[in-house]
Formats: sequence, C-alpha cells, structure tokens
Amino acid sequence: MRVGLLVNFHGHPNVEIRRIFLNGKNDAGVVEDIATGETTPIKLHS
Repeated sequence: MRVGLLVNFHGHPNVEIRRIFLNGKNDAGVVEDIATGETTPIKLHS
C-alpha cells in the first residue's frame, strides 16, 4: 500500500491522526497532519 493512516492514541482523549503517502520510485514520501494540513517529507530506511 502506498497510502496509510498513523493513529496515535497516547494522548487520549486527544488522538493524533496523520496520513502517509509513499512514492514507490525512491522509498520517500510525505506525512500530512490531518488536523493542520502541514506536510513533512520522509525518507524510509531499508
């Protein structure tokens, strides 16, 4: 899968939800904070 959700229940009742988009060409992608819309580039380690 190239799209997923990361859900953090640690701060219950405030739950953090982030959407992850991966680019299959170079094992990089973007994490988007759903609440704020901010994006952060990521690089996966193999």
